[in-house]
Amino acid sequence: MQSQGKDRASYPVNVKLSCKPLVVVPEDIPRVLGEVPLSREDCQRRGDEAASKLKEAHGADVEILAPAVIESGGDVDALKEDVGFTDLYWVSGAGRGRTPFVLDLARRYGKPLIGGGGVGLPPLLRSHGLEAYPVLDDDLVSLLRTRKALGLTSALVVQSRRVAGGCLSSAWDLDDLEARFGISFDLISDEMLFAEMGNVRAADGVRDEARGLAQDLIEGAVAVNLDERHVTNSTQLYLAVDALMERQSCNALTVGCCESPFLDLEMQHKTTPCLATSLLNERGLPASCQGDLSALLTVAVMIYLSRKSVFMGNLGDGGDAGKAHGAISISHSAPGLRMDGLDAPRLPYGLHPFGVMEWGTAVHVDLLQAKDTHATVARFDPLAERLLLTRGEIVQSVTVEHFCKQMVQIRVPDAAGFVQRAHTDYGGHFTVVCGDYVRQLEDLGEMLGFQVELR
Repeated sequence: MQSQGKDRASYPVNVKLSCKPLVVVPEDIPRVLGEVPLSREDCQRRGDEAASKLKEAHGADVEILAPAVIESGGDVDALKEDVGFTDLYWVSGAGRGRTPFVLDLARRYGKPLIGGGGVGLPPLLRSHGLEAYPVLDDDLVSLLRTRKALGLTSALVVQSRRVAGGCLSSAWDLDDLEARFGISFDLISDEMLFAEMGNVRAADGVRDEARGLAQDLIEGAVAVNLDERHVTNSTQLYLAVDALMERQSCNALTVGCCESPFLDLEMQHKTTPCLATSLLNERGLPASCQGDLSALLTVAVMIYLSRKSVFMGNLGDGGDAGKAHGAISISHSAPGLRMDGLDAPRLPYGLHPFGVMEWGTAVHVDLLQAKDTHATVARFDPLAERLLLTRGEIVQSVTVEHFCKQMVQIRVPDAAGFVQRAHTDYGGHFTVVCGDYVRQLEDLGEMLGFQVELR
């Protein structure tokens, strides 16, 4: 199948960091202190040893470049050759008279510096507005990877030229999103998407691929409440989305599926993009409904940070049952299938029609079967300057009969206050990931320059 055969290593969620170890040759201070002085050759050996240890500790997510030695301004100049391939510098021995070279390195190349050989270097660099951290641990690797992945994200935006609805609280300044987060956007029309679906239906091989994918999904489901032909319609739309994303060099998607022109096309073709959204997200490709760019940014951050599928849906108070549990509710028709991890098995799922229609494949995933039923819930505001967060415990995961087929209830510290705050300044679509990622998101906010509001 085309979508399964692509090189997943090229997806932003799987990006690696490039780290260059640097060892600074000290001046004559060691001799004055009675220490054994270090030669350039000694420092090169130390760099090789450091590279080996870094590779052992972080090799799955970090590519370790050839170590280098810093003894003069000329050594700093020489780093220009591979600066375009370097994401960060790991530095040892930055004191002992060589600090000006390290400051010059940080200013000239604008890369994060890690370590330094003493506790004073990161505060010094940060006081100059430069990025530095004391140690390279798994948490920092995850944050830097997430930032890099965002910069590699190109979103396909499918929307009508005559906007009649959709998500009113969506982020709207695309230039600002690209400037601050690195995400680029490619806008196409609804008609272009459904024309591509027509191409899928007309081509024997791709049409067979869609039918085979539908059959595989049906065989793997614990419940199926719609006809196979309607599942096939949804897999045809999925393959159309997949083909357009590849053609436009995109790796993320949002669809204005609630705008009037799009609804007309859905009625005509007897399908919705819900299944496509679920299938993209389980591959680690961010996707959101209703043209909601605030949600798409949140989905991207959560997938890249956790390497898990996520569930984006409408935030509510959960009705009487939710209030009894002290819970918020999230409801939609496109939950993630791999909530335990992108490389983990799918959770048990069912296939249902969208809302009151007999068509439009909507997925229900039993989130209570996740290994970790703790959950983090988040959304960016329309300016993408603030992220509203809460965390809690999943207490219910049920199929419902109205348009949004799945409802998840999550017990949180202040359900009513969270919903009110969300609907006042943030919007209605929130993203759920299994696990507690609050601290990482707070650190990411500091790194990327957005505020985090924890309720």
